[in-house]
Amino acid sequence: MGVVIILLCVVVSGVGLLTAVVTASRHGRRGLAGACGAALGSVLVWAWVSLYVGTAERVWTARSVAPWGLACTGAVGCALLAWGIVVMRRRVPGRYDCPRCGYDCKGVDRCPECGGGTAGR
Repeated sequence: MGVVIILLCVVVSGVGLLTAVVTASRHGRRGLAGACGAALGSVLVWAWVSLYVGTAERVWTARSVAPWGLACTGAVGCALLAWGIVVMRRRVPGRYDCPRCGYDCKGVDRCPECGGGTAGR
C-alpha cells in the first residue's frame, strides 16, 4: 500500500509541476496564479506519505492530532492543484468577444448570439 501512495504522490506532483511550468511559460502573468496554486498543491500532496509512514510505524495513537493535520494538508494540496489547473485552463476573452456570452463578434455591432451591447469594438 505504501508503494501505491508514494507512486500516486510522485505522479500527482509531477503532473502539477509540469502543468505549472508549461502554462506559466506560455501565458506569462495570466498563468502565474494558477501555476503557483498547482505547484504548491503538488508539494502539499506529499503530506500523505508522512501520514502513511506515521500510521504504518504506529507512531501516532488514536488521539494524536498529527494524522488529521497531515490528511487535511494532503487534501488541501489536491484542492490547490485542481484549482490551479482550472485557473490555468480558463480561456481569456479576445478583443472582439462579447462581454456577456463570449461569442466572437468581429465585424458586427451587436452580438448575434445573445443580443448584448456593442461587441464589435
